[in-house]
This record gives sequence, C-alpha cells and structure tokens, in this order.
Amino acid sequence: MVFIKISMLLSVAVLEARSGVAQGTRKTMLEQLAALRGYIITAEKGYHIAEDGLHLVRDIKSGEVNLHEVFFGSLKTVDEGVLKSPALEESYKLIAAIDDGFRVTVSLYAASGWLQANEIEYIGAVQRRVVDAGRREEVVLNVLTQDGVLSMTDGERIRKIDAITADVRARYGQVKRFLTGIERLIAQREKEQSFIGTLKKWYEIQ
Repeated sequence: MVFIKISMLLSVAVLEARSGVAQGTRKTMLEQLAALRGYIITAEKGYHIAEDGLHLVRDIKSGEVNLHEVFFGSLKTVDEGVLKSPALEESYKLIAAIDDGFRVTVSLYAASGWLQANEIEYIGAVQRRVVDAGRREEVVLNVLTQDGVLSMTDGERIRKIDAITADVRARYGQVKRFLTGIERLIAQREKEQSFIGTLKKWYEIQ
C-alpha cells in the first residue's frame, strides 16, 4: 500500500515537472522526487529484510521441529550400553535357571512315589505361576531392548531393567528354597521309610 502511494506521488511530481512550473517549484519537486526514490529503495530493502527474516524464522522453527523429531526418535533407539547391561544378562540367566530347576525337580520327584498326589498338584501350580511370571518379564525385557518400540532414555531403560532383575533375583531365591524344601521332604521320607524297615527287621515284623 505504501509503495502504491509513493508511485502515485512520483507520477504527480513528474507531470508537474513537465508542465512548466516555476524553476523553484521544479527544483523542490525534483528534490522530493529524489527523496521519495530513496525512501522507496529503503522500504524495498526493509521489505526484503523482513521477508528474509520470516523465512529465517520459518527455517528455525522447522529446524526445531526436526531437532525434536531427532531427539524423540533417538529415545526409541536402544544404546549398546543398555544391551550389554549386566543386569539384563543376569535376568535372562536367572529366569532360565528357574525354569530348569522346576523342570528337573518335577520330572525327578513327581514319579518317585515319595510325593502324594495333592503335593504334586501343588508343585505344578507353583511351577506354572513362576514360569508365567518369567515369561512376562522376558517380554518386558525384550520390549525395553528393542528399537522403535518405547520412547525412553537409556537411564530409564536401565532403571527398569534393574528393577526387573531385582524381582527375578528375589524369586530365584524363593524358588531355590522351595525346591530345596521338596528335596528335604523326600529325603526325610526316605529316611523314615528306611528306619521303619530297620525296626521291622529288628522285631521281625512282616
């Protein structure tokens, strides 16, 4: 709008300069014309500067968006330090040890004849519950160490892995005590049966 008004003033000035006005007036008009021309040049420069500034702002904003995208995208990339975490390896090993311990115990003692049916059923129920807990923890650990799934910092991933490892470690201790208890129960019954057999021999009881 300013440029239109300035152009109109320039046109008037040129017409008046050509119409034979007085010398002084022509000089004044020419001076005004030169001043207006300078104003136009300055205004155009200002416009371009402003326009360039807007482009710069847009570029900066776009850059900020890209930085945010890079940042949040990086949160979905699992660092090698997380993958090599000692706690992560310990969790997988303990979960496997729990599974193996139950499998060996059930296969070894369930058919031994030293355990009653309700005891075998109870051991099986405990085994299923413990194994299911291990499977759920393995799923969480897999998700925590997989790229493109969770937006978490490396510190958050490691803290979660450490918490899971603490739970697995505690359960491993409980399972060991439980299986040791079963072993002792069977050993005690074997000992009692042996003692009864000895008594029968002593007293010649059939």
